Amino acid sequence: MYIRLTITQPHPDSLQPQGLFAAAYALLREERELTNDERREVRALLDWFCEHLPIPRSPAIKHNAIFWFKPDARECAQRMWEMANLLRSHGRLIQLHKSESPGMIVFEDNFQVAAIPFRRAPRRRRREQPLYSTGTWRRFIRRSKAAHRSAIAWRRT
Repeated sequence: MYIRLTITQPHPDSLQPQGLFAAAYALLREERELTNDERREVRALLDWFCEHLPIPRSPAIKHNAIFWFKPDARECAQRMWEMANLLRSHGRLIQLHKSESPGMIVFEDNFQVAAIPFRRAPRRRRREQPLYSTGTWRRFIRRSKAAHRSAIAWRRT
């Protein structure tokens, strides 16, 4: 099962929830949000990933490919949770996604896969059924008129 940690804000290219790397780089650009120690911690985590996680240079990876961690990438997942906790402390809502089939896999290494999400089949719209058929509607009107007449008769007494 593949896992992915995201924030609730969508990524502009893929329109999928934004990954933690993009969120961490965005947090670094916002200078007023981080203390110097937090900035060093985020930078150290990102440097660790640059050093230990292969950066794919495949032309098959499109701008809408989504990266997922493999279940064997335990140390990467642990570091991602550290980053998630840091982002959470700055008001970012973190989501955990799990999937057996993340999409069409266009890249794979020992730690991660890049997949283009499958398109969801459009739901077929059910034909709107009328609330009342003609016969039911007529019965409803007759009963309503009868109820109205009986209410008027009751008030007169």
